[in-house]
Amino acid sequence: MNGDLIVEKSGGSDNNPVGRTILYEGEGGVFSFSNFTMVLRIKYSNTILSKFLYYYILAIYQTGAMRLMQTQTTGLHNLILDKFLLMPIYLPPSSEQKRIIDKIEMIFATLDMIMESL
Repeated sequence: MNGDLIVEKSGGSDNNPVGRTILYEGEGGVFSFSNFTMVLRIKYSNTILSKFLYYYILAIYQTGAMRLMQTQTTGLHNLILDKFLLMPIYLPPSSEQKRIIDKIEMIFATLDMIMESL
């Protein structure tokens, strides 16, 4: 569904920990996911915006904190789901979430323009 987050729960590598996440923004439909991924769906969209959660998880991933939420067996990295799903989320009001999303997207747009101009 539009707004779902798709999380890599198995895979990764020594250089890229498991836990990479994407935000699906498109039409709803019938989709199949591999056993290497899982879907997070926001149940109460009036409490947390899916795009805010996406950027929140991305920030945690970029800090390297996902390494603390994974195990490794025979070269395959696996997300420790209990740790991932129980990580604390610091949740501002919806209006502040929207302001943060807008600011992040403005920065990304500026970076895209800079990259294009190089």
